[in-house]
Amino acid sequence: MSLPLSVVGMLGLLHESLVRHAHPHAPGPTLVEYAIVVVATLITAYVLVRAAQMTVRPGENEPQHIKRAILEERPPACVERRGEHGESS
Repeated sequence: MSLPLSVVGMLGLLHESLVRHAHPHAPGPTLVEYAIVVVATLITAYVLVRAAQMTVRPGENEPQHIKRAILEERPPACVERRGEHGESS
């Protein structure tokens, strides 16, 4: 009498049979492929950490920085008024 397979066990068998069916002669992953995955994972983790750091503490403390226009709801100092440079209406 056999015991029923767990869901994880059934998924593992299904995956294995699909891989063997689709690529019966394909070798498993090589060290180069593992290295590529590790390097890509490290780069992704680094980028995510730096993005979180820059989101929390961007480092711009100048009062004329462009973000101040959004935070203080005023037009930025670098925006020129319409019509100053001879624009025709």
